[in-house]
Amino acid sequence: MLIAYFPAYYVSHNDLDVFAYVRDFFTVEGWPVGPPWFLWVLFFFNVLFVLVNPIVQKYKSKVNVLTDHFSSKPTLLFFVLVLLTWIAYVPITYYVGAGTWIGWLPFDFQLSRFLLYFVYFMIGVLIGNTGFNEKLFSKSSGIVKKWWLWIILSLGIFGGLVISSFYLSEMVKNNQIKEFHALMISFSLFVLSCVSSCLAFITVFRKFAVRNIKWWNSLSENAYLIYLIHYIFVVWIQFFLMKYELPAFVKFAITFVFALALSWITSSLLRKIKVVKRYL
Repeated sequence: MLIAYFPAYYVSHNDLDVFAYVRDFFTVEGWPVGPPWFLWVLFFFNVLFVLVNPIVQKYKSKVNVLTDHFSSKPTLLFFVLVLLTWIAYVPITYYVGAGTWIGWLPFDFQLSRFLLYFVYFMIGVLIGNTGFNEKLFSKSSGIVKKWWLWIILSLGIFGGLVISSFYLSEMVKNNQIKEFHALMISFSLFVLSCVSSCLAFITVFRKFAVRNIKWWNSLSENAYLIYLIHYIFVVWIQFFLMKYELPAFVKFAITFVFALALSWITSSLLRKIKVVKRYL
């Protein structure tokens, strides 16, 4: 992140002093971690899983039966995920606020979503212990067959979430609705958006992804490292585009294409190093 945030420092201070920037990064800014903040959270979840793994193994057969049951009942799966997501997200978000972050130095995390992330982590762990490619998310399962429905739902609900945020805010200001009710509507729409989007992405990839396409396999292999380094290219490309008077969408398109391409190329080159490829 030291490399990624330098353009922001330069714009704010008009200063190219690298040592001053490094000092500011660790002291004044408190070591901003950027997108990789989630890595330490995943490591922490892995530690927690080690503690509960004996219980998971004990009930593994029952989990298999349960996931097999859901494979033919997509609607039931959707509502179960909505219920779990709502419980994990809405109560804590109401009390601490949706945008509340907490932590120490690079160990930051979004407090409102910590339990939500852990619930989904555990769902992934449980499903990962089953033959999900052959049953729950097989191309013949009811869930994957409804891929078009999840796309419609995800786009429709996300659109409703974006539009409603403005109207709910205005209604609260005009005393047309209580703030509590507005928050519950907004949080619930967010939950529905999360679940439908997750199902949409999973089922579309399961339906249409082809494993024998070389570039597709390369993207899959490099995805994790692309995630780790993409922010560097995103920020620097935006920085270089600042002096050009271009429509926002054009800048977005340029940034997206070049950041993805450069991250992908860099990842491919780094993974030629044995120790990098072994872990990343």
